[in-house]
Amino acid sequence: DTGLQPFTGYTEGNADLSAAWWITDQSQLRLGYALTRQDDAHRTDRSTPRDFRRLTDQDRDLLTLAYSHDLKGAPVDRVNATLSFHSQRELRERFRLDMDRVERERDEVSTLGAALVLGSDLPWNNSLTYGLDLYHDWVASSGERAAISGPSPADAGRGRYMDGSRYLQFGVYAQDRLLLLDDKLALDGGLRVSLWNVGIPEDTAGLVPEVSTTHPGAVGSLHARYLVGDGLNLVAGVSQGFRAPNVDDYSATGCSGQGYDRPNPNLGAEKSLTAEAGIKLDLFGLLRGSLFYYFTYLDD
Repeated sequence: DTGLQPFTGYTEGNADLSAAWWITDQSQLRLGYALTRQDDAHRTDRSTPRDFRRLTDQDRDLLTLAYSHDLKGAPVDRVNATLSFHSQRELRERFRLDMDRVERERDEVSTLGAALVLGSDLPWNNSLTYGLDLYHDWVASSGERAAISGPSPADAGRGRYMDGSRYLQFGVYAQDRLLLLDDKLALDGGLRVSLWNVGIPEDTAGLVPEVSTTHPGAVGSLHARYLVGDGLNLVAGVSQGFRAPNVDDYSATGCSGQGYDRPNPNLGAEKSLTAEAGIKLDLFGLLRGSLFYYFTYLDD
């Protein structure tokens, strides 16, 4: 028994509140608020006795307003709309005792979001889900250095990210489920078209040039499930993936993981293609299992 390990505890508080108003029997308006407060989380995985780090403050606030409406028999059977505002704030500290220096980095990301999800029940056991989403991030970042034995901090010029950066994501999508052969065969096909736009101011120290770029992308997927017998399903599918560079990829500077990050303004999008096949077994809840093979091809 090693007893209580030092620097492994931290303080955290969470709250989750919501209120709903049934406008009619088929429509509802819901207001929600969630927060997280975490203090003094020491990074023992990245610290030594003479050089240690901690997440001094991590604060998160999420405010949402959601509207849902069931319209049975209409061209659009289901409507779900959401507006959200998310604020994330973080203060990181690194204490370098041999250099008599403490380094502080403060980041704040404010995200305004909107999402619309629609559903339509079509003839021949056909269910269509479609919609759009939009999220816009604003980044505030700063840094400072100070002597551990001294009173006044000195501005370090910049934080981990470029202050004033922004990131916008927009997408439209549709997914269809078709049931055939007395519901034994289910086909799921989907398509998403997205647009990412990033804007990063120029770094006065010359580490990061100004970045203003847009990445379009489109991905699709097709999956099938066939019910062979009681609880036995054959499953197969193929899907594409797309990831556009973000503010962290374009402008982050500093220690991360086991290395040191340097920004790259010439990054392109990452793409993937995944194929999978397998079986799923569920014998009346008494025995459950699955066996799958999948392969992913990445293009960076």
